Amino acid sequence: MKKFLLMTLAVMLSGPAFAATLRVNNAVGSGAKYATVDAALTDAQDGDVIIVDGSTDSYGDIEISKKITLQGPGYFLSENGISTEDVSTAKFKSITIKCEGVKLTGITSDVVTIYADKVVLTHNYLNVINLGRNFSYSDQPISNGVIHQNFITGWVMRDSYSVSCTFFQITNNIFARYSNVHIKGVDQSVIAYNTFASYQPTLNTVTNSVIEYNIGNQVDSNGAGLTNTYQGNYLLPYNTSLYSSKYTDRNIKDVDASLSLTAGAFAGSDPYVFSGLGENPVVSDIEMPQSVVKGEDLKVTVRLGFATPSNTPEE
Repeated sequence: MKKFLLMTLAVMLSGPAFAATLRVNNAVGSGAKYATVDAALTDAQDGDVIIVDGSTDSYGDIEISKKITLQGPGYFLSENGISTEDVSTAKFKSITIKCEGVKLTGITSDVVTIYADKVVLTHNYLNVINLGRNFSYSDQPISNGVIHQNFITGWVMRDSYSVSCTFFQITNNIFARYSNVHIKGVDQSVIAYNTFASYQPTLNTVTNSVIEYNIGNQVDSNGAGLTNTYQGNYLLPYNTSLYSSKYTDRNIKDVDASLSLTAGAFAGSDPYVFSGLGENPVVSDIEMPQSVVKGEDLKVTVRLGFATPSNTPEE
């Protein structure tokens, strides 16, 4: 019940007034109208919100060809003390986006491949983000994407054999990959207020872009080149990492704070928020009586909070 309340309330407060909300839960007997995201996508119209409940089972591979929002419950919920119970994530194997204006938020995926302009990825736990299929000569470059406040364990990449993608905003993300390149193949973009955990060079084939207030290795002209502008970056020593593969976003915030208060994912005007919750409400506690007299109302108390950058739920 708690998970369903959290997601429903989130949509009520953050979803467009005109949008339909379609709920998906792949657990047997969940009560949700849809057991698969594909079924919900079949019925969805442009502008709709598809809510995907957390589950111990993966939702598999999906392809999105409609302008919808796909929303999950977030991640690191129990680790960060945001939920009082062990809430599962909405996990996918791969998500392929072929429609302009799609938004992913609060979900987990091994691979996200983007073939359309104006796609927004925010508040997600992601591994690989492909800007077009890697190492494909025929894919057209995409533009005007937003990658903001995500926990990324792999990379954002356009392969070096194709024209770079343009006008991307890559901001306030945690890149928790511990070796090799994090961002590759973007041009005329903004890469700002990110935390890069790698002990090797972070950027490759990044051109004519603004690179500022990041924490990482070679996030300067030694790494990305001379065609970019640089400001306020905190450079980690070459071949040195201060982060652990076991860290959550809370742990990384503590390390960032010891290095710089003006750079990294938790700095700037719109800092990273723990667990991918953003502005969505959190069900922090539910109280209900053990019994009720027949004919009387059942009184239930639901306490809501909002996750903040400091991870202190506010009632």
